[in-house]
Amino acid sequence: MMTRSSPFLRTIQSTNISQKANNLLLIASQKSAVSLKDYKKNENKKVAVNDFLPSKSAHESIQYSM
Repeated sequence: MMTRSSPFLRTIQSTNISQKANNLLLIASQKSAVSLKDYKKNENKKVAVNDFLPSKSAHESIQYSM
């Protein structure tokens, strides 16, 4: 037998979902801000490259990380 939840309960559940979504958005925006700061900090740094690996090595690394 299925029972219906009251409109009040549905409102509370909807509010909880909205609060959780807002919290996730806040966390995502904070992480984005940190990433942007890190990017800006490293933006003009020079990188010395001694050698390049073959494309097969890159492909294997990418497959391993998936």
